[in-house]
Amino acid sequence: MRLGGAWVLVGVWCSAFVGGAGCSSSSGPGETATFVMARLDFVTEPEADGTVRGFDLDGLDHTDELAAEGCFKPDYLSPEGESGVDNQLSSLGAALVVFGADSVSTIVQGMVNDGTLLLIAEVGELDDWENDRHVTLRFRLGMGPVDVGTDSRLVPGQSFDPRPGYQFAATRSAYVRDGVLYADEVDVTLPIQILGIDLDFPMLRGRAELRLNEGDYTLEGRVGGAVPIAALDELVDQIYIASGMDEGLTRLVRTVLRGVADLSPRPDGGCDFMSSAMDVGGVRAFVLE
Repeated sequence: MRLGGAWVLVGVWCSAFVGGAGCSSSSGPGETATFVMARLDFVTEPEADGTVRGFDLDGLDHTDELAAEGCFKPDYLSPEGESGVDNQLSSLGAALVVFGADSVSTIVQGMVNDGTLLLIAEVGELDDWENDRHVTLRFRLGMGPVDVGTDSRLVPGQSFDPRPGYQFAATRSAYVRDGVLYADEVDVTLPIQILGIDLDFPMLRGRAELRLNEGDYTLEGRVGGAVPIAALDELVDQIYIASGMDEGLTRLVRTVLRGVADLSPRPDGGCDFMSSAMDVGGVRAFVLE
């Protein structure tokens, strides 16, 4: 179900079942809960049973039948049982390994632990961690030294400076139900390094489902979004320049990447965006403004 329908259901649910008392709607600003992502795990391959972690990003279900609206790319079934899941990134993990990269998850988690990729999530206007009809969700990047625990994860309670150029607009299309934050229209851009190349990896017009735990002050869940094919073309161009990759191989890689695009179809054929998803786990953090 898309967020718009779910939003209406939440309003009905709050009014009919709890009379509004269980779904906070304070006139005050509420608190802002701030987390740094101690775990970032891009979904670059299917599960062993063939399911794929991700979201339905386009509101269409092509699980059983391919269609032009999805550039004739299949949709998937998620481990949670949601059909119509869009995540073409899940088909690219093996290709990156072939070209000499470690797994994307290994690369990204290493950047988290050395402090070069500090994704901050701010849940604003939060009056109730269990049920709140209106909150905001904002992603931004932090910078600064990090402490990593014996579990190879960031230690909770650290403070970071905001990273210039990576402060993203908050989505107001968000709410909390039964301890889970649901958000739509989520934008985030991650600066990552693959094969020695620095690249901004945008995930746009996305969705997020994040379980909040007030007692432990943690956040666990998933973020999905649309990646512009232009960003992937730039990656291929930079790898070609930096590594001297064979020109014919470069054309092949670019064709493969364009071939997995499945969102925002063009009238003349093809799509301009590729679906993607990542699992995240956050701990308490502070941003020094």
